[in-house]
Amino acid sequence: MNSPNSSSSKIVNLKPKIDKDTLRPIRIWIPAERINMKWANYSNEIKAHMRALIEVDQSKPGTSLEIYNISTGQHLATYTAVVGGIKSWHSDKMRFLLRAERRSKK
Repeated sequence: MNSPNSSSSKIVNLKPKIDKDTLRPIRIWIPAERINMKWANYSNEIKAHMRALIEVDQSKPGTSLEIYNISTGQHLATYTAVVGGIKSWHSDKMRFLLRAERRSKK
């Protein structure tokens, strides 16, 4: 007789399935082309913001990049290149993180 406690029962793999989307859920989106930026998947929001700022700083005026989290669907920020600088919009969560980052460096 096969009972659940017998030694002949199946061995179940209890390791969770790791998906690359759960490891690096922060993405940079190019709205003009309607695609994600290649090789721009991040686990840390600050690193994603720094990459977006660098890319927008080196691009032509009018270029926009958006940062979002695919696991929650939250739009985190938008950066747009303008003549003489960068115009930005941040979610409330990101404003809090940036303020905390500035305070910790002082």
